[in-house]
Amino acid sequence: MRLSSVLITLLASAPAFAQSPPSGPAMIGEMFCIGLVGGDMEAVRSAMTTGLNAAIDAALERNDALQTAQPDEKPPLGDGVPWSGASDYSPQCTPAVASQSADTAEVTVRHTFPDEPVGDYEDTLFLVTVEGRYGETLWRIDDIAYDTGGDIGYEPGFTLRKTLVSTFE
Repeated sequence: MRLSSVLITLLASAPAFAQSPPSGPAMIGEMFCIGLVGGDMEAVRSAMTTGLNAAIDAALERNDALQTAQPDEKPPLGDGVPWSGASDYSPQCTPAVASQSADTAEVTVRHTFPDEPVGDYEDTLFLVTVEGRYGETLWRIDDIAYDTGGDIGYEPGFTLRKTLVSTFE
């Protein structure tokens, strides 16, 4: 009987020991890192603003048109959408909410290379709130700033949106 009361006490207190799951900007950062490291960013696009998705779609359409017109040449987005500040994706990705207000947030994404730490760098997700289908407030990625914590060649302020335009200039 004593063992069962100990088990009941432990089970009842288990939620208190568990870490709460990420929510809001933290959850978006976790989702981004899982998609990036796993090599599948399609699900992450559901966590982007319609404006950012439209910019990505327009760039991909332009890329496809160039590929069709010049099939022997690699188009500007031949390696896909540049989701991070380096062409080599890191094996580890760690998000952290850097700042948050009622309707904006910045989530730092630390890209690490355990075997070569000199290659570590950070990008920053810029999040905004949008109204969901049922009137709820949702966090969405509106842009990604590259190389915010390292020196891999991007000028300060360079972002995914700017890259999607400048890559065709």
